[in-house]
Amino acid sequence: MRDYNNFNVEDYLEDSDFRDWVYKGHQDTFWQEWFLKHPNGQENMLMAKKILLSIRGDLVDIKDVEISHKIEEILKDVREIEASKWPNRKTVFTAFSRNFVRIGAAALLILALGLGWIVFKNTAENDRNLVHSGSVKNSNQSTDLAGLIKVSSQTHEEKLVNLPDGSSVLLMGASELRYPASFTPEKREVYLSGEAFFEVHKNSKQPFYVYANELVARVLGTSFVVRARGADDKVSVRVKTGKVSVSHAKASEETLVRANQQAIMSRENLQIVKNDISKGQHKTIPIEVQEFNFSRVPAGQVFETMEKMYGIAIEYDKTLLQNCTITAFLSDEPLMEKLGILCQAIDATYEMDGSRFVISAKGCQ
Repeated sequence: MRDYNNFNVEDYLEDSDFRDWVYKGHQDTFWQEWFLKHPNGQENMLMAKKILLSIRGDLVDIKDVEISHKIEEILKDVREIEASKWPNRKTVFTAFSRNFVRIGAAALLILALGLGWIVFKNTAENDRNLVHSGSVKNSNQSTDLAGLIKVSSQTHEEKLVNLPDGSSVLLMGASELRYPASFTPEKREVYLSGEAFFEVHKNSKQPFYVYANELVARVLGTSFVVRARGADDKVSVRVKTGKVSVSHAKASEETLVRANQQAIMSRENLQIVKNDISKGQHKTIPIEVQEFNFSRVPAGQVFETMEKMYGIAIEYDKTLLQNCTITAFLSDEPLMEKLGILCQAIDATYEMDGSRFVISAKGCQ
């Protein structure tokens, strides 16, 4: 068995053992254990897996020689383009073909029919500028005595909140979120009363904290639900993707909660219990179980899914987009990142106009 500690995406793509695991499930125990024990290599491993699955597409059986040939084509195109057009540019983005786009730092893969361009992403801040145009202002917001912005939802209302760092929060009914107009360089802090689904923009140098009653949740970038209603005798955190560290507000010991796990803290004795949750179990928010995976789906249908999951209005020219299809594998990116990447896939842009997102596109042949 090879030493995978220093493998990049290209190394994984060319490794026959890794491809056998992705396509045939061989040595599953080894790969699952390696993934858990090597967090620094998880992004490259997941990206390579997504690329391989996308190369296979809807085919159940594909010959290894065909896979190797496709990978060689992709890597050859990347090297030629980088050498001729960007000889001195260092990129974290490595995949190109006529119908293929990859954004490595965001850990997602986009394919759009007829697409033939490459996108570079050097830093998390550049990514935010890339996928967002226009200013962000949440509707029905006010300021509390501490100077924090306060957004509240009515009893049967879901409300989207876009935070200053690009993170998105979907407030459930009868809930309140407070946050500063800008975060400090050291950390990002928000305060929740009620229930909300978080998609946190990844930034390892600026941890994200959620204070909910007596509970504190600390994350770097992931998606999860926090429930902390005043009348409840428990506070809970359910993790959809990534990892969240949970603790009592006055304690230093943390409980690490991974994807498809939840932590429940008793407000009476302040004890935290962690357990696994099966698919659909205890998940009352539709976006928790929604997989943002689209295979040659009409662009209009993709945007309709985004509208439904986030409770937003997206306006676009249906005639212009009627021939546009998108294949996309999205994960825990905040809403604005998702929209930005989807728009890039069809050579479009978006702007936020009040509570609406307006798509501007040229159409597809």
